Amino acid sequence: HLPDHMIPTTYTLLDTLPLTPNGKTDYRALPTPEPAAESLGTSYRAPRSAVEAVLAAVWQDVLGVDRIGVDDDFFALGGHSLLAARVHNRLRAVFGVEVPLRLLFSEPTVARLAAAVEAVRRAQTGAAAEALPPLLPGDRAEPAPLSFAQRRLWFLEGWEPGTSLYHITAAVRLRGPFDVAAFRTAWQRLIDRHDVMRAHVDDGDPGEPRQVVRSGCPAAVPLVDLSAVPEGDRGSAVTRLVNEVTDRPFELTTGPLWRVALLRLGPAEHVLAIGLHHLIADGHSLEVLLAELGAQYEAAEAGRKLELPALPVQFADYARWQRGWLEGDRLSEELGYWKKQLGGLPAITLPTDRAREAARGVGAAIESVQLSASADARLQAISREAGVTPFMALLAVFAVALGQNRDLDEVVVGTPIVGRSRAELEGLIGFFANTLVLRLDLAGDPTFRELLGRAREVCLDAYAHQDVPFERVVQELRPERSDSHLPLFQTWFVVQEAPAVAEAFAGLGVEPVRHGEQQARYDLRLDVQRIGDTLRAVFEYKTDLFESASVARLARRFGHLLEVAAVEPDARLSALTRQVGEADDRARRERRGSVSLASLKRLKNVRREITQEAGGSKPAEGGIA
Repeated sequence: HLPDHMIPTTYTLLDTLPLTPNGKTDYRALPTPEPAAESLGTSYRAPRSAVEAVLAAVWQDVLGVDRIGVDDDFFALGGHSLLAARVHNRLRAVFGVEVPLRLLFSEPTVARLAAAVEAVRRAQTGAAAEALPPLLPGDRAEPAPLSFAQRRLWFLEGWEPGTSLYHITAAVRLRGPFDVAAFRTAWQRLIDRHDVMRAHVDDGDPGEPRQVVRSGCPAAVPLVDLSAVPEGDRGSAVTRLVNEVTDRPFELTTGPLWRVALLRLGPAEHVLAIGLHHLIADGHSLEVLLAELGAQYEAAEAGRKLELPALPVQFADYARWQRGWLEGDRLSEELGYWKKQLGGLPAITLPTDRAREAARGVGAAIESVQLSASADARLQAISREAGVTPFMALLAVFAVALGQNRDLDEVVVGTPIVGRSRAELEGLIGFFANTLVLRLDLAGDPTFRELLGRAREVCLDAYAHQDVPFERVVQELRPERSDSHLPLFQTWFVVQEAPAVAEAFAGLGVEPVRHGEQQARYDLRLDVQRIGDTLRAVFEYKTDLFESASVARLARRFGHLLEVAAVEPDARLSALTRQVGEADDRARRERRGSVSLASLKRLKNVRREITQEAGGSKPAEGGIA
């Protein structure tokens, strides 16, 4: 019998399973299961107005659901912050008005959001309707300015040349029949389609570097055959060659700013390694790249050319657009929010185990904790009740764990945001991501449910002011600068789905390959990864600053807090942390007891061996036993 959390809630009947040209199951062609309205506590009601029909169509596309009723809840259907941002972008494009992202959280059904959109349309004048200027394609032959984020990264590279900290990478083992020629064709088509993949930096003017796009760029994809290497040596050869792809510095002024290689381990086993410089890509770009690469590979393998709609704009167009509109009153208004929100922050927002002054390295280690599917399900349920996303709920749990571990009344973390504030940008590769600083107040001993409300407000306010580049916020606030720590925050928090590599190469067995030198960009980083129905929390930390036991304790407390808070959301933080502390103490005593027992057993074995070697007999009664 399956446990409750593994029993399917939705069934999709198919006459046959879709297959790839190789006869394998084509997972990408499987229809997305449609959550039954009854399972969500609602019955289906069709859209009754043009606005409701548009909203339902947008939700269907963004959520991948075949049918949306007016009473369906966006977040109950699997919506989260990133998908909400896509809905926000598309509503702006369709209705020509600025629909605040906050409305999707406060009015999460089609019917309620439609009424709110109608009110916004009536209230906004023609001038207010187009809050952002149009994003139009420019002259591709002309060099473009770097975007704000690119410019900051360019100068960071100048201070720390040759680092691999700013590389976006992926490495996977592919098992099954793999067509190398089709992959090379697919990669070339990807390079031809996305201008940024043919870009490099022209630093002729040191004060204002520009990006230049080549008209053509041969997509060299080397294939290294390791099948003849002895099996005992093959692993080290794979590691060395993959790291060569992912870690070797790029020549930013000549390009290309990407690198890819294939390793053949056998007739049906390959390793794919991809390295991109952050100047041309971000984490979301890797998802875009893999999805398109997989579709192009499938088409090339079948001997056809994939017909994709032309990209409306390219990354260079975005850079020109961003540098043109984010100035004057708009910039002052946005900066005013951040000055108020982050004013008075101490220079150091994360106490450490060791003195910062002596710590200059970027050496890293990790501690991780696996979270059960049942705990995740409970957390998602309380998130829906509280009107927050899983990101906001996990942020609240992390804040409590960090506050307990470091004795803090407020927690300050940096987090990435996709930064694609227009629908035209969703399918592009490029460095759009921005950094948001989230300041969460733990004072007053709130209940966990109350803390969820605080996290919701902090996140929604930050999302509403996400367009200001992080470097402009730093310039405006002028925090104390030091080589020993980052400005404004030293803790990084991110929640992400597992990379979509398996979907990109349907029909092949896909597994990740560990790669890259472990380096820490942040003092402490929590990366919550969703893999299927489970969550894995990975804590990466600078070994010069933290003791491993300290971070291991933080990881355990994070896992315990999630379990307890999801069950008792109305308990105060003091009660939750007390429960977690007691559980941690019990676990520590049990570990000490286990170690003591194991030590006694080892001592007994040593005593027996010594006695036997001396020709003696068994220990007398009352001895070590």
